Amino acid sequence: AKAGNLDLASSLSEKRSGLDAILSEMRNVDYAPMSSYLKHGDLGAAYPDVYNMHTRIIPNEIGDFKGAYKQGTGIQGEQIHLRERPEWTGGRSTALHELQHAIQQREGFARGGSPETALKDYLSLLGSDPKTYTQKEWASIQGNAFKDYKRLAGEAEARLTQARMNMT
Repeated sequence: AKAGNLDLASSLSEKRSGLDAILSEMRNVDYAPMSSYLKHGDLGAAYPDVYNMHTRIIPNEIGDFKGAYKQGTGIQGEQIHLRERPEWTGGRSTALHELQHAIQQREGFARGGSPETALKDYLSLLGSDPKTYTQKEWASIQGNAFKDYKRLAGEAEARLTQARMNMT
C-alpha cells in the first residue's frame, strides 16, 4: 500500500484474513504431543516417536467414536484424534487403544480398522444395493459388520491393552 500497489495490498490483506481464520480455528483445537497428555515412561523409552505423536483433542469432529489413529500420508503426518483429554478419570483408555494401533503399524502386527470400512467390506460381499434392505435387515447388516470390525486382530489387541491399563 505504501508503494502505491493497492491491488496487491488488498489481495495480501484478503489472503491474510484467510490465514487468520485458519490460525483462529487451530487455536480452538487442543493439540500437543501425546506425552503432554499421558505420562508413560515405558512407552516413551520403547517408542519415543509414538509417545510424542501429534495428538488432537477434538470433541465434535470424530463422529460416534472416542478416538482414531490416523496413519498419515505424504501431506500430513500420523496423528491421534481423541474426543476427550486422556486423564485418570476418562479418556486414558481410548488414548492407549489408539497408541496400540501406532505400535502395530511400527511392528508389522495385525492392524485395526473402522466400523465404516467393515460395513463397506460387508456390503461388497453381499453385492447388493443398501437401499433395497428393510430397516430390520439394515440393522442386522450393520450389527454383523460391527462384529467383524471387533474381531479384527488389531482391534482385539488394542482392547486388551485397554483392559490391562490399570495392571502393574
